[in-house]
Amino acid sequence: MKYKKYDFESFQIFTVKTDKFKNGYLEINFRDDIRNVNACRRNFLNQAMLYNSKKYPTKRDMIIASEELYNIGFGGGTSRYGYNIISTFNIDFLDPKYITEKDYLEKSLTFFFNMIMHPNVSDNIWQEEAYEVVKERLHIQIESPKEKPASFARIQILEKLFPNSYSGKRLVGTHEELESITRENLYEEYLNMLRSSICEIVIVGNLDMDEVVKMIKKIFHKSAIVKKEIPTTIQNPMTSYKEETVQKNYNQTILNMIYQLEELTPFEQNFVVPIFDRIFGYGALSDKLGRYLRAENSLCYGYMTDFVLKDAYLAITTGLTKENVELAIACIKKAYQEMRDGIFTEEELETAKKKHLSDSVLQQDNIYTIADKYYYHEVFNRASFDEVEREIPKVTKKDLCALAKKMHLTYTFIMEEGE
Repeated sequence: MKYKKYDFESFQIFTVKTDKFKNGYLEINFRDDIRNVNACRRNFLNQAMLYNSKKYPTKRDMIIASEELYNIGFGGGTSRYGYNIISTFNIDFLDPKYITEKDYLEKSLTFFFNMIMHPNVSDNIWQEEAYEVVKERLHIQIESPKEKPASFARIQILEKLFPNSYSGKRLVGTHEELESITRENLYEEYLNMLRSSICEIVIVGNLDMDEVVKMIKKIFHKSAIVKKEIPTTIQNPMTSYKEETVQKNYNQTILNMIYQLEELTPFEQNFVVPIFDRIFGYGALSDKLGRYLRAENSLCYGYMTDFVLKDAYLAITTGLTKENVELAIACIKKAYQEMRDGIFTEEELETAKKKHLSDSVLQQDNIYTIADKYYYHEVFNRASFDEVEREIPKVTKKDLCALAKKMHLTYTFIMEEGE
């Protein structure tokens, strides 16, 4: 794979040339500081822009246009990384060498950037159909986690643990926030995104990248030049430990334990955390949580560990019966203490490193992972594939123990089954 970066005044383009795939992938990211943005409105805007445009005023028009481009895929979403809120739009298209039309790539890029640059707005007011459809979808999205006990429990935990932080807020917002969004201020949000956001484009495929970049410069225009540094981690203050039990009308109890993390070094974030996770609780019977929760005590069918580095915490989640909660807590604490004390073998450490390196090789067979990896490497200093291959073998038992000592159990939340 050949990586290349193009710097322009108002945007950057990151390209990866590879002949591994029969398709190409392009995404544009508008990145801003969430502290200066109405996150609910920005998320609404993203979905409204995916629905239609000035040239394709109905959803059907847009679908027909995409079918004429050999079912080009058009999508996107809103995400957060630390204090960065990212509005993403992307297309998935066939490698032009498989298409007889010589202008296929230019038509595809024109379709894509037309959707971005010309939303369906008249007299500074967003078109009603997209506005109403998206608003209804987002109202449903707010309620949907209630159908999944583990998801609902996580939302409640974050709201309770980080009540005054963006770590505890959902990008979709609340019903009240959605209702406060009008067709007028939705268009104002669009203008705000163009004016105040950092703009970055990622392209992956078997393309002449210099020519693709020339096409983009001809089609896409962003006048505002934005330069600013936005923190990639929200380092919330450590809280004193508390345990809470609530009862909900579910047929299973959900146990969540939150370990807040002290500030980690780049080496710890990129290389120590994934190896720690594989030995501690990656989801296999061979790791410590699998051994104690499942193999030895049959307390649950599954469990999950989630290192949320952007918000500096680890979440451990499992579903079980309420009678087994105390034993499960003891098992999790035991597994953590063994990691802190270095009670694992060098063989386990080497096996974890080999599996991680093997998975890294497999990830290079996925065009979307390649795009994601390169973007996060360039923008947020996350490890590249080459760095993973070079640095993972250097992780030691001492590194894992040091990481464990930076982890502090601050919250145990039990959502019991019942009426």
